[in-house]
Amino acid sequence: MEQLLDQIRTWRRHLHAIPEIGFQEYKTSKYLYEELKKMGYQPLKITETGIAVYLDFHKEKTLAFRSDIDALEIEEQTGVSFKSTHQGKMHACGHDGHMTALLGLAYKLKDVQDLPHNVLLIFQPGEEVVNGAPSIIQVFLKNIMLKEFMVYICSQMLMKEKLLVVKVL
Repeated sequence: MEQLLDQIRTWRRHLHAIPEIGFQEYKTSKYLYEELKKMGYQPLKITETGIAVYLDFHKEKTLAFRSDIDALEIEEQTGVSFKSTHQGKMHACGHDGHMTALLGLAYKLKDVQDLPHNVLLIFQPGEEVVNGAPSIIQVFLKNIMLKEFMVYICSQMLMKEKLLVVKVL
């Protein structure tokens, strides 16, 4: 458990130090992709900087979890040792923590052999610029039939924050 906590701390601090604004999350995307590969996944590039991992347990429904990956244009003044290395950009909304939590879930699921639902992990770009959710939804509309979608993607996109579940064709 201590090793996992150390890894979680490493992920968060690294992600915190490389904040990038919406649809320009190239370092972030590359880092997430590589970390997921290290866990044994075959991550899917779903937009230029968006990533997804699909765990197929051959079930009818899919439970989706999503993290935003972009940062804000704010100068960090925290003084922490892992502060932003990108001038004028900062993870001031906690997206570094969201990404870390989703990486942690991916880590815990990597050896799971069966669950009641398939699992979809989504690392969504551009949340702060509002166009991130539509970009992800367009990808899934082309490839996945949305029946119900059990993930809060974006209140602007999913009317009144309705929760739906993804059914893979």
